Amino acid sequence: MLRVNDKLEEFFKASGLKVARQKYEYKSAGGVYSGENIYAILHAPRGDATEAIVLVGAWINMDGSINRSGVALVLTLARYFKSREHQSKHNCATNLV
Repeated sequence: MLRVNDKLEEFFKASGLKVARQKYEYKSAGGVYSGENIYAILHAPRGDATEAIVLVGAWINMDGSINRSGVALVLTLARYFKSREHQSKHNCATNLV
């Protein structure tokens, strides 16, 4: 999974986003689960840092298969929002329609 996160980090950084990682571990139903989340932050240049959009894409779907379309959608949306960062937060909704 870490190699996947390395590739995702490369993509996010190439898109001009700030990237961070979060390790996790939890216990549930007698098992211990651990891993690492990767996320990117896009700060609005004209925003007051009190609003955010959170995009989430699970790497593995409910069937245990790789969620290629979901992850691809999140990556595409991240690139799209980065390309629109010059717009003010009040005009963004009308430009997305």
